Amino acid sequence: MSRQAKLLTQLQKGKAVTAKQITGWYGLKNPHDAIYQLRSSGHKITGSRTKLSDGTTTMRYTMSGKAKR
Repeated sequence: MSRQAKLLTQLQKGKAVTAKQITGWYGLKNPHDAIYQLRSSGHKITGSRTKLSDGTTTMRYTMSGKAKR
């Protein structure tokens, strides 16, 4: 299973992931591009800015519906 497929599976389970988690957990060096690729494939993924416990801001992504086919 590819790294991007693992990310998609996590999102489909209803889990939210941050850009930092995408980089750390899945080893994807450009998390924003990974999300762009999934969106281009028809997946409804929303992003919002969030502040982490250390005070830094990052993007938080969630799946917002079924994929367009």
